[in-house]
Amino acid sequence: MRAVPDISKLGRMAEQRSVRFTVAGVALMQHVASLLEPLNLTPSRALALGYIDAHPGCDQTSLGKAMVLVDNLEAAGFVRRDPGPDRRTHALHLTAEGQATMENALRVNEEILSTLLGGVQAPDWPIVARVIDDMLARAAASD
Repeated sequence: MRAVPDISKLGRMAEQRSVRFTVAGVALMQHVASLLEPLNLTPSRALALGYIDAHPGCDQTSLGKAMVLVDNLEAAGFVRRDPGPDRRTHALHLTAEGQATMENALRVNEEILSTLLGGVQAPDWPIVARVIDDMLARAAASD
């Protein structure tokens, strides 16, 4: 795992909220990746499993618009391709192993909450969620 920059050594940059969010995001992604690794998952693979779980039978094109991972997921035994509505597409479904891995990936959330975010009190979560949702909306609007 790559080292997360020590914010205290970033001088005036450490005072910038965006830098603090970026460094925190890097730390969170590295932690999530380390928790998912024993499941043979990366954060991207976990998101793809979530997409297929939420959209059973989706085709590769719709998943591909969300992310490009079908071959890796199939090779790992998490996804199977069934014939799609026409000869050019495949319907994607989670395998039993993919479903079990998806459930394990969801449980990783609890470990993240207890280890990295354990200091955030329950009444503060709606505020945190609002800030994150606002950040995501603004990021999407700027694309």
